[in-house]
Amino acid sequence: MKFIKNMSVTIKILLMVLIPMAGLLYFSISSVADSYQTAGAIQNIQVGIRASAMAGDNHLVSFQECAKAIAGVLQAEQGSGNS
Repeated sequence: MKFIKNMSVTIKILLMVLIPMAGLLYFSISSVADSYQTAGAIQNIQVGIRASAMAGDNHLVSFQECAKAIAGVLQAEQGSGNS
């Protein structure tokens, strides 16, 4: 650990600030990427539900109920620590 003792105080402070900031940046980008992917999946599901409703599927109760069910599944998946 001699190299740490030989560093100036300015360099030590910069390292103490920059290393946690790099970790924060990594996890922020990861979270945004996951959110973007989830939003894309939801949009694809919505398109499928609309197409199914337009095709006259009488078993589809309502678009809103399906959207709520999908949101519940996605929230449960997110809560299970899948990331």
